[in-house]
Amino acid sequence: MSERSGVEGSSSGRGRSRVGGQRVHGPFTLHPGERRTLPFAIGLPLQTPFTVLGPHELPKVQLGLRTELEIARSTDKTDLDPIRVGAPPVADRICGALEGIGCRFLRSDLEATRVPGAELGFVQEVEFAPPHGVNLSEVEVVFLAGPHSTDVLLVGDRRGGLLDAGGDTTRRLTVAHDALDRHWESTLTEHLQELARRRGLFG
Repeated sequence: MSERSGVEGSSSGRGRSRVGGQRVHGPFTLHPGERRTLPFAIGLPLQTPFTVLGPHELPKVQLGLRTELEIARSTDKTDLDPIRVGAPPVADRICGALEGIGCRFLRSDLEATRVPGAELGFVQEVEFAPPHGVNLSEVEVVFLAGPHSTDVLLVGDRRGGLLDAGGDTTRRLTVAHDALDRHWESTLTEHLQELARRRGLFG
């Protein structure tokens, strides 16, 4: 028999997706009554979804470690154990800054996408209510992590009106992993104001 494991992610309204996996042990023989422990570590991609963001648990984002045991002349024996993954420092910093300027955390879930830079075929969206007085219905944040920096997508759902088309607008900014002590609150305020800026039907 041999053993392999992988991490799977799921969200309300969509099926499971495999995040990563590897074989953790080659073939071996297990004799009757014998017990064997197989320690292993598994690396996760940089864009692995997180299930905890600051003080917020994210019940719509679920991750599990699936262990598969291949047994000769038998069906595979599998086991799926839930795991918790904390948000990376960039997500904690940016989301904390958004809450600091008056955004209110709403929810987080996973969405299939072909956004450039998304490596897993889906992205994690973190959704906020905008600050008071900002002409947006909702603010969504997506983190596309790389080895040295993270691209942050800010998506504003702008309220429409007379001669105003409304709809989604997006701003993309790059956050270096060694620049988290920057005053992101003022930067994000400027971006939200730009997302909410009134536009006519023809631009």
